[in-house]
Amino acid sequence: MKRSVKIALIAGLFCMLVGLVIVGVTAINGLFDSEPDGEGGISVKQISNTKYTDKTFTVKDSFDAISVEVASEDVKLFTTDGDNRIEVHVQEDKRVSVEVKGDRLIVKCDNENFKMFNFDYEETYVHLYLNKTDFDDRIVVDTASGDVRIPKDFSFGEMIVNTASGDSYIEADVSGNVVMNAASGNVTLLGLKASSVSINTASGDIKAESLDVKEQLYMSSASGNHTVTSSKAGSLVSDTSSGDTNVTGTNIDMIFKRYAASGETKIKDTVSDSFEGDVTSGDIEFEKYDAHKIYIETTSADVEGSFKSGKRFSTDTTSGDIKVPADEGSDTCRIETVSGDVNIKIA
Repeated sequence: MKRSVKIALIAGLFCMLVGLVIVGVTAINGLFDSEPDGEGGISVKQISNTKYTDKTFTVKDSFDAISVEVASEDVKLFTTDGDNRIEVHVQEDKRVSVEVKGDRLIVKCDNENFKMFNFDYEETYVHLYLNKTDFDDRIVVDTASGDVRIPKDFSFGEMIVNTASGDSYIEADVSGNVVMNAASGNVTLLGLKASSVSINTASGDIKAESLDVKEQLYMSSASGNHTVTSSKAGSLVSDTSSGDTNVTGTNIDMIFKRYAASGETKIKDTVSDSFEGDVTSGDIEFEKYDAHKIYIETTSADVEGSFKSGKRFSTDTTSGDIKVPADEGSDTCRIETVSGDVNIKIA
Protein backbone atom coordinates (compact mmCIF):
# COMPACT_ATOMS: atom_id res chain seq x y z
CA MET A 1 0.00 0.00 0.00
CA LYS A 2 1.34 3.41 -0.96
CA ARG A 3 2.45 5.74 1.81
CA SER A 4 -0.04 8.42 0.69
CA VAL A 5 -2.92 5.95 0.88
CA LYS A 6 -1.87 4.93 4.39
CA ILE A 7 -1.76 8.54 5.48
CA ALA A 8 -5.21 9.16 4.02
CA LEU A 9 -6.65 6.13 5.81
CA ILE A 10 -5.10 7.15 9.13
CA ALA A 11 -6.39 10.71 8.74
CA GLY A 12 -9.86 9.41 7.91
CA LEU A 13 -9.90 7.13 10.94
CA PHE A 14 -8.77 9.96 13.20
CA CYS A 15 -11.53 12.25 11.89
CA MET A 16 -14.09 9.50 12.43
CA LEU A 17 -12.99 9.01 16.04
CA VAL A 18 -13.12 12.75 16.72
CA GLY A 19 -16.61 12.85 15.23
CA LEU A 20 -17.77 10.01 17.46
CA VAL A 21 -16.41 11.77 20.54
CA ILE A 22 -18.22 15.01 19.64
CA VAL A 23 -21.49 13.15 19.00
CA GLY A 24 -21.13 11.28 22.29
CA VAL A 25 -20.48 14.39 24.34
CA THR A 26 -23.38 16.19 22.69
CA ALA A 27 -25.72 13.28 23.39
CA ILE A 28 -24.68 13.10 27.04
CA ASN A 29 -25.15 16.83 27.51
CA GLY A 30 -28.59 16.59 25.99
CA LEU A 31 -29.59 13.56 28.03
CA PHE A 32 -28.47 14.78 31.44
CA ASP A 33 -29.96 18.19 32.11
CA SER A 34 -29.19 19.93 35.40
CA GLU A 35 -32.85 20.77 36.02
CA PRO A 36 -35.50 18.07 36.56
CA ASP A 37 -37.88 19.60 34.02
CA GLY A 38 -35.25 21.17 31.77
CA GLU A 39 -35.87 21.21 28.04
CA GLY A 40 -32.50 19.60 27.42
CA GLY A 41 -33.57 16.12 28.57
CA ILE A 42 -33.42 13.92 31.64
CA SER A 43 -31.92 15.31 34.87
CA VAL A 44 -29.42 13.50 37.07
CA LYS A 45 -32.06 13.37 39.79
CA GLN A 46 -34.50 11.54 37.50
CA ILE A 47 -32.12 8.68 36.71
CA SER A 48 -30.35 8.49 40.07
CA ASN A 49 -31.38 5.98 42.70
CA THR A 50 -29.69 8.07 45.40
CA LYS A 51 -31.56 8.76 48.61
CA TYR A 52 -30.46 11.05 51.41
CA THR A 53 -30.71 11.02 55.17
CA ASP A 54 -30.07 13.40 58.09
CA LYS A 55 -28.43 12.20 61.28
CA THR A 56 -27.30 13.82 64.52
CA PHE A 57 -24.67 12.39 66.88
CA THR A 58 -24.27 13.80 70.39
CA VAL A 59 -20.77 13.62 71.86
CA LYS A 60 -20.60 13.48 75.67
CA ASP A 61 -16.93 12.56 76.15
CA SER A 62 -14.26 15.27 76.23
CA PHE A 63 -11.55 15.49 73.56
CA ASP A 64 -8.67 17.75 72.54
CA ALA A 65 -7.96 16.48 69.02
CA ILE A 66 -10.21 16.09 65.98
CA SER A 67 -10.00 13.73 63.00
CA VAL A 68 -12.51 13.91 60.12
CA GLU A 69 -12.39 11.56 57.14
CA VAL A 70 -15.05 11.89 54.41
CA ALA A 71 -15.42 11.55 50.64
CA SER A 72 -17.65 14.09 48.89
CA GLU A 73 -19.15 15.75 51.96
CA ASP A 74 -18.38 19.35 52.93
CA VAL A 75 -16.82 19.73 56.38
CA LYS A 76 -17.50 22.81 58.49
CA LEU A 77 -17.01 23.73 62.15
CA PHE A 78 -19.48 25.78 64.22
CA THR A 79 -19.58 26.98 67.81
CA THR A 80 -22.41 26.00 70.16
CA ASP A 81 -23.44 26.60 73.78
CA GLY A 82 -24.97 23.14 74.05
CA ASP A 83 -23.57 19.64 73.83
CA ASN A 84 -20.99 18.78 71.21
CA ARG A 85 -22.81 17.24 68.27
CA ILE A 86 -22.23 16.15 64.69
CA GLU A 87 -24.95 16.82 62.13
CA VAL A 88 -24.75 15.14 58.74
CA HIS A 89 -26.71 15.19 55.50
CA VAL A 90 -25.43 12.27 53.45
CA GLN A 91 -26.41 9.59 50.99
CA GLU A 92 -28.54 6.97 52.67
CA ASP A 93 -26.05 4.18 51.96
CA LYS A 94 -23.17 6.06 53.61
CA ARG A 95 -21.89 4.67 56.89
CA VAL A 96 -21.23 7.43 59.43
CA SER A 97 -19.33 6.74 62.63
CA VAL A 98 -18.61 9.13 65.49
CA GLU A 99 -16.50 8.15 68.49
CA VAL A 100 -14.04 9.50 71.01
CA LYS A 101 -10.96 7.33 71.26
CA GLY A 102 -8.41 8.39 73.82
CA ASP A 103 -8.47 12.16 73.62
CA ARG A 104 -9.49 12.32 69.94
CA LEU A 105 -12.87 12.84 68.29
CA ILE A 106 -13.03 10.65 65.18
CA VAL A 107 -15.67 11.26 62.50
CA LYS A 108 -15.80 8.99 59.44
CA CYS A 109 -18.15 8.86 56.50
CA ASP A 110 -17.70 6.19 53.83
CA ASN A 111 -19.66 4.02 51.40
CA GLU A 112 -21.29 0.94 52.85
CA ASN A 113 -22.51 -0.42 49.50
CA PHE A 114 -21.57 0.53 45.95
CA LYS A 115 -24.44 1.48 43.64
CA MET A 116 -24.35 2.05 39.90
CA PHE A 117 -25.70 5.48 38.80
CA ASN A 118 -25.39 6.74 42.36
CA PHE A 119 -25.13 10.44 41.42
CA ASP A 120 -25.15 13.31 43.90
CA TYR A 121 -27.84 15.90 43.17
CA GLU A 122 -27.87 17.42 46.67
CA GLU A 123 -25.07 19.04 48.65
CA THR A 124 -23.97 16.69 51.41
CA TYR A 125 -22.13 17.75 54.53
CA VAL A 126 -20.66 16.89 57.91
CA HIS A 127 -21.07 19.76 60.41
CA LEU A 128 -19.29 19.79 63.76
CA TYR A 129 -20.95 21.88 66.50
CA LEU A 130 -18.39 22.33 69.27
CA ASN A 131 -18.74 24.00 72.69
CA LYS A 132 -14.95 24.27 72.99
CA THR A 133 -12.94 26.55 70.72
CA ASP A 134 -9.35 26.18 71.95
CA PHE A 135 -7.68 22.84 71.20
CA ASP A 136 -4.07 22.24 72.21
CA ASP A 137 -3.85 19.18 69.98
CA ARG A 138 -4.26 18.84 66.21
CA ILE A 139 -7.14 18.78 63.74
CA VAL A 140 -6.89 16.54 60.66
CA VAL A 141 -9.40 16.71 57.81
CA ASP A 142 -9.27 14.34 54.82
CA THR A 143 -11.76 14.74 51.98
CA ALA A 144 -11.88 14.05 48.24
CA SER A 145 -14.33 16.51 46.69
CA GLY A 146 -15.79 18.11 49.79
CA ASP A 147 -15.06 21.70 50.84
CA VAL A 148 -13.48 22.45 54.23
CA ARG A 149 -14.23 25.56 56.29
CA ILE A 150 -12.72 26.27 59.71
CA PRO A 151 -13.73 29.73 61.02
CA LYS A 152 -11.74 32.17 63.14
CA ASP A 153 -13.51 31.21 66.38
CA PHE A 154 -11.22 28.17 66.73
CA SER A 155 -7.56 27.56 67.53
CA PHE A 156 -5.50 24.37 67.35
CA GLY A 157 -2.04 23.08 68.14
CA GLU A 158 -1.56 21.77 64.58
CA MET A 159 -3.65 21.54 61.42
CA ILE A 160 -3.55 19.10 58.49
CA VAL A 161 -6.04 19.39 55.63
CA ASN A 162 -5.96 17.06 52.60
CA THR A 163 -8.36 17.53 49.68
CA ALA A 164 -8.55 16.61 46.00
CA SER A 165 -11.04 18.89 44.26
CA GLY A 166 -12.59 20.47 47.35
CA ASP A 167 -11.87 24.07 48.33
CA SER A 168 -10.47 24.96 51.76
CA TYR A 169 -11.22 28.17 53.66
CA ILE A 170 -9.28 28.53 56.91
CA GLU A 171 -9.40 31.39 59.43
CA ALA A 172 -8.51 29.59 62.67
CA ASP A 173 -5.29 30.20 64.61
CA VAL A 174 -2.69 27.46 64.91
CA SER A 175 0.10 27.61 67.46
CA GLY A 176 2.16 25.02 65.60
CA ASN A 177 2.37 23.92 61.96
CA VAL A 178 -0.22 24.02 59.18
CA VAL A 179 0.04 21.49 56.33
CA MET A 180 -2.41 21.61 53.41
CA ASN A 181 -2.43 19.41 50.30
CA ALA A 182 -4.83 19.80 47.38
CA ALA A 183 -5.07 18.83 43.72
CA SER A 184 -7.50 21.12 41.90
CA GLY A 185 -9.02 22.53 45.07
CA ASN A 186 -8.34 26.15 46.00
CA VAL A 187 -6.85 27.12 49.37
CA THR A 188 -7.80 30.38 51.10
CA LEU A 189 -6.19 31.46 54.37
CA LEU A 190 -7.55 34.58 56.04
CA GLY A 191 -6.17 36.09 59.27
CA LEU A 192 -4.39 32.86 60.15
CA LYS A 193 -1.68 32.87 62.81
CA ALA A 194 0.71 29.92 62.82
CA SER A 195 4.26 28.82 63.49
CA SER A 196 4.73 27.61 59.90
CA VAL A 197 2.52 27.00 56.87
CA SER A 198 3.13 24.54 54.02
CA ILE A 199 0.67 24.39 51.10
CA ASN A 200 0.93 22.09 48.07
CA THR A 201 -1.50 22.13 45.14
CA ALA A 202 -1.55 21.03 41.51
CA SER A 203 -3.92 23.43 39.71
CA GLY A 204 -5.54 24.91 42.79
CA ASP A 205 -4.97 28.59 43.60
CA ILE A 206 -3.56 29.72 46.96
CA LYS A 207 -4.73 32.97 48.54
CA ALA A 208 -3.30 34.23 51.82
CA GLU A 209 -4.43 37.46 53.43
CA SER A 210 -3.49 39.02 56.78
CA LEU A 211 -1.35 36.04 57.81
CA ASP A 212 1.11 36.10 60.70
CA VAL A 213 3.56 33.21 60.22
CA LYS A 214 6.51 33.15 62.59
CA GLU A 215 8.67 30.83 60.53
CA GLN A 216 8.24 29.80 56.88
CA LEU A 217 5.26 30.32 54.58
CA TYR A 218 5.80 27.74 51.82
CA MET A 219 3.60 27.50 48.71
CA SER A 220 4.09 25.05 45.85
CA SER A 221 1.87 24.56 42.78
CA ALA A 222 2.00 23.47 39.16
CA SER A 223 -0.48 25.76 37.40
CA GLY A 224 -2.06 27.26 40.52
CA ASN A 225 -1.62 30.97 41.25
CA HIS A 226 -0.26 32.36 44.54
CA THR A 227 -1.55 35.57 46.11
CA VAL A 228 -0.22 36.95 49.41
CA THR A 229 -1.62 40.20 50.79
CA SER A 230 -0.95 42.26 53.93
CA SER A 231 0.90 39.46 55.72
CA LYS A 232 3.95 38.76 57.87
CA ALA A 233 6.30 35.79 57.59
CA GLY A 234 9.71 34.69 58.80
CA SER A 235 10.48 33.56 55.24
CA LEU A 236 8.43 33.10 52.08
CA VAL A 237 8.78 30.53 49.30
CA SER A 238 6.59 30.60 46.19
CA ASP A 239 7.32 27.74 43.78
CA THR A 240 5.20 27.27 40.63
CA SER A 241 5.54 25.96 37.10
CA SER A 242 3.11 28.09 35.09
CA GLY A 243 1.27 29.67 38.01
CA ASP A 244 1.58 33.40 38.71
CA THR A 245 2.62 34.94 42.03
CA ASN A 246 1.40 38.26 43.44
CA VAL A 247 2.75 39.53 46.79
CA THR A 248 1.50 42.88 48.14
CA GLY A 249 2.04 44.73 51.42
CA THR A 250 3.95 41.90 53.08
CA ASN A 251 6.86 41.98 55.56
CA ILE A 252 9.33 39.09 55.41
CA ASP A 253 11.96 38.91 58.13
CA MET A 254 14.45 36.77 56.23
CA ILE A 255 14.55 35.45 52.66
CA PHE A 256 11.89 35.61 49.93
CA LYS A 257 12.39 32.85 47.34
CA ARG A 258 10.54 32.77 44.02
CA TYR A 259 10.91 29.82 41.62
CA ALA A 260 8.97 29.52 38.35
CA ALA A 261 9.14 28.24 34.78
CA SER A 262 6.69 30.46 32.90
CA GLY A 263 4.76 31.97 35.81
CA GLU A 264 4.67 35.75 36.15
CA THR A 265 5.75 37.49 39.38
CA LYS A 266 4.51 40.80 40.77
CA ILE A 267 5.81 42.17 44.09
CA LYS A 268 4.47 45.44 45.49
CA ASP A 269 5.01 47.40 48.73
CA THR A 270 6.88 44.47 50.22
CA VAL A 271 10.07 44.21 52.29
CA SER A 272 12.39 41.29 52.98
CA ASP A 273 15.96 40.87 54.15
CA SER A 274 16.91 39.16 50.88
CA PHE A 275 15.35 37.96 47.62
CA GLU A 276 16.23 34.99 45.45
CA GLY A 277 14.52 34.56 42.08
CA ASP A 278 15.07 31.67 39.67
CA VAL A 279 12.69 31.79 36.68
CA THR A 280 12.78 30.78 33.04
CA SER A 281 10.36 32.82 30.93
CA GLY A 282 8.07 34.36 33.53
CA ASP A 283 8.61 38.11 33.95
CA ILE A 284 9.37 39.66 37.36
CA GLU A 285 7.88 43.06 38.17
CA PHE A 286 8.72 45.04 41.31
CA GLU A 287 6.89 48.09 42.65
CA LYS A 288 8.39 49.80 45.71
CA TYR A 289 10.08 46.62 46.87
CA ASP A 290 13.13 46.56 49.10
CA ALA A 291 15.72 44.05 50.32
CA HIS A 292 19.34 44.23 51.42
CA LYS A 293 20.43 41.51 48.99
CA ILE A 294 18.76 40.58 45.69
CA TYR A 295 19.81 37.79 43.34
CA ILE A 296 17.82 36.96 40.18
CA GLU A 297 18.61 34.42 37.48
CA THR A 298 16.43 34.15 34.35
CA THR A 299 16.54 32.86 30.79
CA SER A 300 14.14 34.99 28.73
CA ALA A 301 12.21 36.68 31.53
CA ASP A 302 12.22 40.47 31.84
CA VAL A 303 13.01 42.08 35.21
CA GLU A 304 11.60 45.54 35.76
CA GLY A 305 10.16 47.93 38.32
CA SER A 306 11.25 50.00 41.29
CA PHE A 307 13.14 49.54 44.55
CA LYS A 308 12.72 51.74 47.61
CA SER A 309 16.45 52.28 48.17
CA GLY A 310 19.66 52.34 46.15
CA LYS A 311 21.69 49.23 45.38
CA ARG A 312 25.09 48.25 44.07
CA PHE A 313 24.06 46.61 40.78
CA SER A 314 25.77 43.75 38.97
CA THR A 315 24.21 42.50 35.71
CA ASP A 316 25.08 39.88 33.13
CA THR A 317 23.19 39.27 29.88
CA THR A 318 23.71 37.82 26.41
CA SER A 319 21.21 39.72 24.27
CA GLY A 320 18.91 41.50 26.73
CA ASP A 321 18.85 45.28 27.23
CA ILE A 322 20.04 46.55 30.63
CA LYS A 323 18.98 49.76 32.35
CA VAL A 324 19.76 50.19 36.06
CA PRO A 325 20.50 53.22 38.28
CA ALA A 326 23.97 54.24 39.36
CA ASP A 327 25.36 52.39 42.37
CA GLU A 328 24.23 53.73 45.72
CA GLY A 329 24.54 52.45 49.28
CA SER A 330 25.78 49.05 50.45
CA ASP A 331 22.81 46.81 49.49
CA THR A 332 23.45 44.57 46.48
CA CYS A 333 21.45 43.46 43.43
CA ARG A 334 22.75 40.78 41.05
CA ILE A 335 20.71 39.99 37.90
CA GLU A 336 21.74 37.32 35.37
CA THR A 337 19.72 36.76 32.19
CA VAL A 338 20.20 35.36 28.68
CA SER A 339 17.72 37.26 26.50
CA GLY A 340 15.58 39.01 29.10
CA ASP A 341 15.58 42.79 29.51
CA VAL A 342 16.35 44.55 32.81
CA ASN A 343 14.84 47.93 33.66
CA ILE A 344 15.11 49.06 37.29
CA LYS A 345 14.67 52.43 38.93
CA ILE A 346 14.67 53.78 42.49
CA ALA A 347 11.21 54.89 43.64
